[in-house]
Parts: sequence; structure tokens; C-alpha cells
Amino acid sequence: MKVINTKELTDELWEKYFEFYQKLYSKFYPDLIFTPNNWKQFKEQRLHEINNLQNDKYKEFSLLEQDEMVGWFDRFLTPLNIIFGFDTIYTDLPDEIYKIIFRELLNFMCDKNKTEVCCWSYDERKLNQMVKPGPEKVEDYPISALLKENIDVKLLRKFIDDFENRFENKISFLKKFPANLFEKYSRLVKPIYEELLKINPVLKNLNIVITDDDMKETFSLNENLSYTTNYYFIMWNENEEMIALHQVIIKNNDPKTIRCNGGFTCVRNDNRGKGIGKYLKSKMILYLFENNPDFKMITSDTMPWNKHMFRINEELGFKPFKTGARFRFTKEFLENYLNK
Repeated sequence: MKVINTKELTDELWEKYFEFYQKLYSKFYPDLIFTPNNWKQFKEQRLHEINNLQNDKYKEFSLLEQDEMVGWFDRFLTPLNIIFGFDTIYTDLPDEIYKIIFRELLNFMCDKNKTEVCCWSYDERKLNQMVKPGPEKVEDYPISALLKENIDVKLLRKFIDDFENRFENKISFLKKFPANLFEKYSRLVKPIYEELLKINPVLKNLNIVITDDDMKETFSLNENLSYTTNYYFIMWNENEEMIALHQVIIKNNDPKTIRCNGGFTCVRNDNRGKGIGKYLKSKMILYLFENNPDFKMITSDTMPWNKHMFRINEELGFKPFKTGARFRFTKEFLENYLNK
């Protein structure tokens, strides 16, 4: 098995990588759309995503077996922890691939002075592959969904009208977040990230500090992904301060699913209790219903411990859809596995 830094692939290997993804989608993701039309377009898109991330924090690797591309994996140092992802053409992951991935993760952890890495998925095949080596399952990740046919338009309009009859605030709708709004975005979002860390049962004891540089990197990455489209509703006060936002994401390979998971809903602390979060979510759902004929459902990964937002989703009609899981791989676990 050969392991190659994806940035260093030759054009011949990029062609093989493109063919691998075509097979992967056909075999495991038949409902998704593989958007690149040829290997050159695929190479351009992948390198764009990789180059958006700092080299000392992110790296993607390609896996070759007998000169055929059979998979990839990556590792990424985020403001919260190290995360990794992977996908292969296999249903049952060979032990050799586990060891290749774990060896790279262990080296990266030592380099960054970290004690654990995490991985999660909602895909049954990949969940089974993560369970097999025996890491600790940290928590379940429930996904809820609002099907298009279950959207109660009258109810949404009532929520919206009731709010607009009580409050007068400026609303903006954006499909691209201008860089000149970053400071206002950060002043709104950073304290709410920090607040969520304090109530997250898994992360609250890790003493994670989110820096201004972390916010800039997250903002830049979010706005420069070539395979997604972001929609935002933003609320402003009379001083042109950003006091709330709601974001959803549409992936190019799955236009039928609108994702709140990966997006964000937040309201500045001094403006809570007015129903702003519910108003912005209602506004977005109604906009999608009226302007996006392709979508079939809206999904959300709001966790039950985020009680207020979880209740809003229930009031808007979101129902349990599927459950994924998050796994923790400690330094000790990786060392023991590699020494077997």
C-alpha cells in the first residue's frame, strides 16, 4: 500500500483519483451527485480546498494499492481538537489501512502535543469501520429533519408576522458573507462559540480557548469551499451591530438536502428572549420553500443539550431522522493498536 500526500499527485494519479471517486459514488453514494466533469476539474477543486487550509494544520493523503487509488484520509488541527476523516472503496477496512492512518495520526499528535484525535460519521458503513478497532464512543450525534411536505407554511407565516408586528429590525439576506463584515461577525459569533463550549458535555472540561486567528481561519474556510453554497439571514440593530444570524448550507453533490448541520444559529445575549432565533429560522425555511424547488428536506444536528435551539426545531416540525456517533482515539489507544 502506497501513501502519497495528495498535493504531490502526478496528473496520471489525479486521473486515478478521479476514477476512484466515480466508483466510490456509484458503489456507496448512488443518491449523491459527483459534480466534477473530468479529472482536471476534480484536481482544481480538490487543490482549492486543500490550499485553503494551513499546511501545518491540515494534510490529505491518498492511498494506492497496485497502482490503483483505493482511498484517502486526512487530519486537521482545529481550534477544538484534532479531527480526521477517511473514505475507501472497501466495505470492511483492511488492517493495513488502519495502521497507516493511526501511524500518521500518532506522529501528528506528538508533533502538536495533543493526547487524542476524534472522528465522527452518520454513514453506517463508516461507523462500522470506526467501531471495529475498538475506540471509545464519546457520544451519539442525532440528526433531525424537516421534510418539505411537512412544512407548515401557515405556521411559519404566523411566527414571522407575530415577530414583525412586535419588533422593527433590519434584516439582510446573503449568499456570500463579505470579508469586510468579519469583525462584526466575530463579535457576534465568538462569545456564542465560547458559551456552547461551556455546556457541551464532551468539551466543557478541556479548557479550550478560541482565538481571533481561529475565528478568521474558520470564517475564511467556511466562505471559500467550492462545493457548498451558504445562505444567511442576518439581523442588525439601530447601531448597525450584528445581533443575530441563521445560516444553512447546500452541498453541490446533494442539492435536495439543506443543512443546518454545519451551519449556525445565534442571537446576541442581550437580545435573547424575543424569539429572534425562531423568527430567523422560520424566515429561512419559508424562503427555501418558496425559492428552492429542488430541496426535499432540511436537516439539523442540534444536540439535545442545546435545549433552547432543540425546542425551537421541534416547534418548527423537525423530527428524528438518523443517528451518527463521535469516537475518541487516544495516544495510548493508537500506540497499543500499532504494537499489536
